[in-house]
Amino acid sequence: MRMFTRSGIFWILFSATFVLANPLSGQSSPGSFAVGERNFTFTDNSLQTPQVLINVWYPATTAGTSTPIANGAFPTIAFGHGFNLNYLDYGQICSHLASWGYIVISPNVQNGFNVSHLEYANELAACIRYFQALGGNGASDFFQHVDTMTGVCGHSMGGGASCLVPGVYPSIDAVSGFAPAETNPSAISALPGYNGPYQVISGASDNTAPENTNQIPMYNAASGTKQWVSIVGGAHCKFTDGTTICDLVSSAGSVTRAFQIYLSKKYVTAFFNYNLKGDMGALPFLCGDSLAADVTAGDVNAQTTFNCNSVAVAPAQAATPSAPTAGNTEPSMPPLPWCKKRPFHCLGRRSSKPMA
Repeated sequence: MRMFTRSGIFWILFSATFVLANPLSGQSSPGSFAVGERNFTFTDNSLQTPQVLINVWYPATTAGTSTPIANGAFPTIAFGHGFNLNYLDYGQICSHLASWGYIVISPNVQNGFNVSHLEYANELAACIRYFQALGGNGASDFFQHVDTMTGVCGHSMGGGASCLVPGVYPSIDAVSGFAPAETNPSAISALPGYNGPYQVISGASDNTAPENTNQIPMYNAASGTKQWVSIVGGAHCKFTDGTTICDLVSSAGSVTRAFQIYLSKKYVTAFFNYNLKGDMGALPFLCGDSLAADVTAGDVNAQTTFNCNSVAVAPAQAATPSAPTAGNTEPSMPPLPWCKKRPFHCLGRRSSKPMA
C-alpha cells in the first residue's frame, strides 16, 4: 500500500514539473466533449417499480438538451443519489464525467423514507442494462455509442447501494462512492465478494456517515485494487451542487462546496479514466505524484493499493484504513477491467489507450 509524506524542496519542484507536463493534470477541469442532457423514462419489468425516470448526461456535438451524441462509443456510469436527496442534485459531477467521455445515468428512485437499498442496487443495474441494450438498438440515438465498459457510483445511500451492484450485476467494471453510507443488506459485507477496482471519497468532517463506521470499513473490506481519498475538512453534504436538506442536519466542515467538488471531480474522473478506459495518464492521481501533491498541500489524506512503481505514500490519521503492507514494493495489480474486455490491445500489459 502506498503512503505519501513531504520530502523537501526537490520533491515539490519535481512534482510541480510533472503536473505541468501531464496532460491529465487538469482532470478537475472539463474534458474535451460538450455535454448533452436528456430526461426520460424507461421500463424494466424485473423491478418493483418498472418505470424508471432518469436524467442522462452524455458527450455531445454541442451543449444543450437532446443535442446529438458525439462520435464514439462511451462507457456508462450509473449514479445513485443520497437519502432524501434529488436525482438532479449532482449535475456538476455527472456533467463533468460526461465531458470526459462517459454516459452518466441518474435514476429518480428510492425517494422518501421507505427505501430499499437492495432494490436501489437493482435499479442502478437496470440503468446500465438499459443503455447496453440501447447501444445495440438500431432505432436508438445511442446506437453504437455505448461502450461495453460500465461503472457505478453514488453519494451517501447511493454510494452504499453502489457497493451492492456487483452482487446483482456481476459485469460491473468499477465502483466508486462519495461518502458512501452503510446499507441493509450490508455494503461492508458485500465488498469482499467484489474483486474489481474500488474507490471511496469521503469528507474528514462527516458526522452523518462518519469515516470510522462507514468509509474506512468499506475500504478495508474491498478485495480488489482500491483507493481511499479523505478530503481534509470535507463535509457529508458538499458533494451536491448546492444547499439541500442534508446541509441542515450535517456538519458544514471547513472547506467550501466548490473546493470539495473540485477535488471530487479530479479523483473520480481519474479513477474511471484508468479503470474504464485504460488510460495510464490517470494513474498518478491514484497512487503517484499528483495524489502526493494534494497530500503535501494538506488538502487530502489517502491510502491506495494501486501501483505506480514509485516510492511511497500515506500520511496516517487518527483513524486510517489498515495497511496490508507498507514499504517501497507492492504486489502487481490484477489486469485492468479494460484489458480483460480488450486483451488484444493490452498484450499482457496495462493499456495506454487514448481517451474516447
